[in-house]
Amino acid sequence: MNPEASPRPVRVHLDSSAVRDAEACVRSLAAIGILAETGERSASDVDLVVSLASPTRAASTVPWIAVLDDRSSTALSRAFDLGATAVLAPDAGVEEITQHVRFAVRDLERSRVQERVADLLERVERAAGVGSFEYEPLKRSLWLSQEARRLLGLASENGVELVEVVLSRVAPTERRKLSDWLSLLGAGKAAQELECRLVDSGGASGWVRFCVPVTSEPSPTRIVRGVVEEWSDTVGNDVRGSGLGGADFRLDTREFFCSLAATIERAESRDEAVGILVVDSDDLRSLATSFTRGNFGHLLHTLAVRVHSLLRELRGPQMTEAHGSSLVLGRTSGGGLAVVVPGVGRRDDIVSIGARLATWIGKPVHVAGRELSLSSNIGIVCSSVECRDPEELVRRAETAAYCARREGRDRVKLYAPAMDAEAFERLSLEAALRRALARDELVLHYQPRVEIRTGRIVGVEALVRWQHPDLGFVSPARFIPVAEETGLIVPIGAHVMRMACRQAMRWRDAGLPPIRMAVNLSPLQLHDSGLLETIQECMRSTSMPADCLELELTESALMKDPASDVELLRQIKSLGVHLSIDDFGTGYSSLAYLRRFPVDALKIDRSFLRDATSRPDDASIFSAIVLMGRSLKMTVVAEGVETAAQLSLLRVMRADEAQGFLLSPPVAADQAAQLLAKGTLGQLGP
Repeated sequence: MNPEASPRPVRVHLDSSAVRDAEACVRSLAAIGILAETGERSASDVDLVVSLASPTRAASTVPWIAVLDDRSSTALSRAFDLGATAVLAPDAGVEEITQHVRFAVRDLERSRVQERVADLLERVERAAGVGSFEYEPLKRSLWLSQEARRLLGLASENGVELVEVVLSRVAPTERRKLSDWLSLLGAGKAAQELECRLVDSGGASGWVRFCVPVTSEPSPTRIVRGVVEEWSDTVGNDVRGSGLGGADFRLDTREFFCSLAATIERAESRDEAVGILVVDSDDLRSLATSFTRGNFGHLLHTLAVRVHSLLRELRGPQMTEAHGSSLVLGRTSGGGLAVVVPGVGRRDDIVSIGARLATWIGKPVHVAGRELSLSSNIGIVCSSVECRDPEELVRRAETAAYCARREGRDRVKLYAPAMDAEAFERLSLEAALRRALARDELVLHYQPRVEIRTGRIVGVEALVRWQHPDLGFVSPARFIPVAEETGLIVPIGAHVMRMACRQAMRWRDAGLPPIRMAVNLSPLQLHDSGLLETIQECMRSTSMPADCLELELTESALMKDPASDVELLRQIKSLGVHLSIDDFGTGYSSLAYLRRFPVDALKIDRSFLRDATSRPDDASIFSAIVLMGRSLKMTVVAEGVETAAQLSLLRVMRADEAQGFLLSPPVAADQAAQLLAKGTLGQLGP
């Protein structure tokens, strides 16, 4: 067993010559779990001493509480100089001594934890080859961890250095760049990363990269925290020299664009075009942050080898050395992988290469003991007389990749001018959506949920709508995907939850029957670290009873990481909130996990009910889901009820509740209040 897993207890020595009733103190401390003793001691096995203030009793390595007859400032100063953490009078009672010892032990335990954390951090940094730093702009000083100091070639002990000391380790041509970056860092305006070349006394050089987290709004700050890591272009050199026939792999964006410009110039001299493919992959971006630099470099190397091998296969052995040497691969500013293919004769050729490339990239690859299958979307553009600017060409390829991503996974798109309009519309919609949240342009409509047996309205589902001042009504099908792509769905979801809870309380205050308010949670909200706090804040600020709120989660979202979601759902459930699985039947959930989820209701996806009255197979599936839900003691809700025949079938199958346009479409708050005042819907009832 790891000894750190069970930390040893703090041992306290009570000097009986200093403590009047030492035995009573021992018993009092034992009652609160502190091990104390009055016998002989050695400095090596005691953690805290309560003793007379004399040099023979004070140990420099052991904290102690001094017992003083003389309370003069000189005596107090001498005791604290000898390491005392507190001072007591000789007549201190058992309770006073116990409290002082308890506080001293608490501080000791905290310091032990801090030491273990600091030790663990040092081990992690050493293993990862990444050091940490803190920059204080007002003092122009840098605190550097041990690993950071090693990377910068400074003394190994943790400590604070003036910026000038660090600048002395940087190559003379790099010093102004680092100094300016630190100044901008203090103002909150610096770039996220900076690479610097180091030199030592012997003239040898190496590179390090300083990185700081992205801030949402630049602003001056007192302390900036970041990391420093070793950086070099060895990954690119390994690729160039490892079976790529001289192909050029540029990790640095500026170098990549320079290489691309040279490739375009050479191609034009031969009357040829250059094809540019941008591989847009969320998997690749995610691995860039989770992998070490070496492992990620190995992954890029593997992809580069596949690209080069694919081109040789498609073009045959006759691919000239000139073409091979001008094949350029690199990273785009947006995090994609750019592939520059020279010697393109027809656009169909480059599209064919793109289609094959998507297949090859998707093949499993082994990196760091893991087997990875990467999904990707590829955007393609060809240089032409009309456009030969490297940055504009890559931007167009990125736009095409974005349009491919909107159609699904592993898609390939050739750039067309109309795509610019689509991308612009998306950016405009995103900007307008951000303003909509600030300007309170989002409104809620409410769709009743009805108990089938009685016709009683038992709840409503809150559905968000956007009333734009210029565009008018914007369909959720149009703005919700944008909100999910940009992460805006998290603040929008929290806003919707608050609005729904406030409306539920307004209805209750107006004397309407209490109902359950259902609010949808997106996958991003479900995995947001602040979800529990958001739920608690909504209930606290609106005085909404927890059992009147129901959160709907899609089955597909739950099955992305069901093991961790089980614990999260239990925490939400502990607040008293109801939980339901929306669109059930579409997410391939296992019965084992379904039984573990603390869920109150299943909302069967409308696709199963739509054809259940005409197709026996669909009716059988629907009936099986109803029986399963009832056997798990869950409320079974049918969505999308649109016809009387469907409603009759639900009665026969003994579903519990129904929701759909036959009963009521989503309506504004005042119309929903009228329905709640009636209490039942005429289409239903015994």
